[in-house]
Amino acid sequence: MAPDSRNEILKQIDEIKSLLEAIYSEYPKEELKHHTIYIPVPTDKPISQLNRISPYAPAIDESKWPRLKESESYYEDDYDEDEHYDDEEKTLLKHVFSIDLRTVPKIKNAFKDNINTLSFFISSLWDNEAYEPGTGETYVMLHEKTEGEFIPEELKDDEELEDLKTVYFDFVELEVPEVLMWSYDDWVNIEIENYDPESLVEHKLIVDTYNIRENYDTSDWDKFPLTALRDKIFNLPAYVGGAPIWLQSEEHSGFFIMQFSEAFVDINLGDAGEMYVFADTAFWQCY
Repeated sequence: MAPDSRNEILKQIDEIKSLLEAIYSEYPKEELKHHTIYIPVPTDKPISQLNRISPYAPAIDESKWPRLKESESYYEDDYDEDEHYDDEEKTLLKHVFSIDLRTVPKIKNAFKDNINTLSFFISSLWDNEAYEPGTGETYVMLHEKTEGEFIPEELKDDEELEDLKTVYFDFVELEVPEVLMWSYDDWVNIEIENYDPESLVEHKLIVDTYNIRENYDTSDWDKFPLTALRDKIFNLPAYVGGAPIWLQSEEHSGFFIMQFSEAFVDINLGDAGEMYVFADTAFWQCY
């Protein structure tokens, strides 16, 4: 996410707000369940210095810096006991960004009072294999607020990190209808036909969206405000909160924190991929 992308992201947010207005003109807002999402926007003067893309992590203790760990899925096809290393010898992961959780309160409230910061690490920006949960190629650190910044000596001259420039960001908070982030399984499980006809007003957005999904003409897909809104949110560089918008099938059901694309940070995510960040793992899907 380059600093000069600020105006483009603000334009996307304005388009999202316009679509929300169109939805609420037809479907009463008070009858809908909502997610709160937070959209990162580059800024020169952030509310919190912790909200930053940077190879430098918040000043965590060096002994706590995450390293590449074995995972059953990563080694199961070609495991060589002679190549087993002690933790001290394993590759250091690379810090990519941090978030001050106090600036995204709906996420902060899910954790203990002393958990104030999220730091995201990955094995390689160019050549990672984090394409399924639990590979050990990513690490989501949830920790206390720390002052300053730190990077291990052996990463200071890392070739990949030379291009990872520091970018600070703040968040724009929005409420969006929960239904726009329903997964395929959510739609399979819902039984539209069992709704009481007298309550269809309350569920009209769900019913209309269901009918569009089942019977849509591709050329008309973007004309329906909710599907257009879903596409706009999906195409943001990143958003925090809400629920994942899956590229493929749902792969993980842990506590969802955020998703981002290469437009947020320059990481190899395959072909037009999305990184899904949960409290216990992070991985990407691509086309």
